[in-house]
Amino acid sequence: DGIKDWEVYAAVAEYDNKKVTAAMTDIVGNYYQDGKVVMSFTAPNGAYNSETKKIELFNGVNVVGKDNIMFFIQKCCLDRCRANIDT
Repeated sequence: DGIKDWEVYAAVAEYDNKKVTAAMTDIVGNYYQDGKVVMSFTAPNGAYNSETKKIELFNGVNVVGKDNIMFFIQKCCLDRCRANIDT
């Protein structure tokens, strides 16, 4: 649809063809709504599944949301439509 939902960068990503996943390290990213960043995050580790198109961040995720609200969570799952936060 041409609208940016997520922007995710990793310092290192290694793709496993058999598992259809990419293991990522040193991750930074943003979540957009109406073309504006509404949440930014960093995580030391993550995994991208090319079949489901979902990204799981883990081992401590730092999040900064609207109005500079900050929180720390152990893991979260990002998909095209939303962020599911698991504590």
